Amino acid sequence: MGIWTRRDSSQRRPSSTIAIDRKVIRFRRLVEQHGEVLDLFADLQEKQSGDYILDSQYIEAGLDRVYEGVRRILYDMRVISDSDSGEGYDQLDRLRSVSEKILREAHQGGDRQEGSSGEEELDWETLALQMLLKDLTRVPAYGPHAVTGTETGVAAPESLTEWAGWAHLKAAQWITDNLPRVSPAPSMNVFDDGTRAFCVQVYLLGGVREAEVAIRQCLALEPAVHPGATSLLPLRYFLEGLRSPSDGTEARQLCLEDRGKKGAGEPEAQLQIYTGEDFLLLRLPSSLPVRLFWCSLSVEQSENLIYLYGMPRPPLFEQLTSGPFSSEQEPFPAHRCGISGRWMYWASRFSWAQGEERVRMLGHSLAESTTVRGSGTTGEDVSRCLRAGITNFLEQIVVGDPIA
Repeated sequence: MGIWTRRDSSQRRPSSTIAIDRKVIRFRRLVEQHGEVLDLFADLQEKQSGDYILDSQYIEAGLDRVYEGVRRILYDMRVISDSDSGEGYDQLDRLRSVSEKILREAHQGGDRQEGSSGEEELDWETLALQMLLKDLTRVPAYGPHAVTGTETGVAAPESLTEWAGWAHLKAAQWITDNLPRVSPAPSMNVFDDGTRAFCVQVYLLGGVREAEVAIRQCLALEPAVHPGATSLLPLRYFLEGLRSPSDGTEARQLCLEDRGKKGAGEPEAQLQIYTGEDFLLLRLPSSLPVRLFWCSLSVEQSENLIYLYGMPRPPLFEQLTSGPFSSEQEPFPAHRCGISGRWMYWASRFSWAQGEERVRMLGHSLAESTTVRGSGTTGEDVSRCLRAGITNFLEQIVVGDPIA
């Protein structure tokens, strides 16, 4: 009888758990799609230099791909945020008609035309691509007469790249604000056994929901012996970093409590981890510059992803330029973007070791910042230390300082 009861309960998953799984996975797909769109723009930017022989079919195909990509980003944002608004779709159609007009008029202008510098003649295809990119990525005229969006209340996006960023930010903000509200109760809570300065609430998603033995081994940092333990390695790396600060101070003991029980005293820092197969999504307190941290690790580099979203925009972002970049420290595709005080950073196609290093670093940064250094430590002290730890993490990850 008990066996049959157990089988029925595992087969009937509550609708809320299915919904949260879908929203988290769709958010990852939106991030990946935005990266693909920015990569397309980078490719078109390179091709409009005049050093390539272009044809109209290449330009038209590129336009199709970027417009379809942004349309998918808008759609995913609507699904994530349960929005019925059609804002964005009509604007995309209008922008598409402008792009087609630019391409048509450039074609009618002749085979070779004077470039923008007036010093050389360019094929009409190259000139058309230059004008298209300028239009698709133009900066809006913010000011007292700027047109405002019906939902944003601020200057509405005016270019294709702005609409992609706007939709991405809307989705990230919804995840930040509403994920706990639509989630079931956390499966487990992890505390710092010595000081209870923080609590990590663990929510189980997707294929790891039934791997309770592996999850307990992971949370207790015991040797991984369960068949499902491999998919929980991102969670294990984070907890190992959280338990052992990199500054050499004594490792803290983690205390496991079940099903949302609360011990004596309310922890100062509440962290929420959503963990699924090969990934974790961490929600951080609103007092910190980082609000979301996503990490997916796989032996297939194409499936690896590190993503950060935060607000307000930290001062270090003033040093950065939006768009794809790479460096000696990050020899893989990465993107930085800051809009209206909010910012995003994401990277992909790195090695497992590079991802593991960054997950551990985040745990180390939080561990160092929440290490209580005296009995008189207050909640304000913990918040200030948390912010310092996260800022240090940002400087090493986003700016690209060496992290060996």
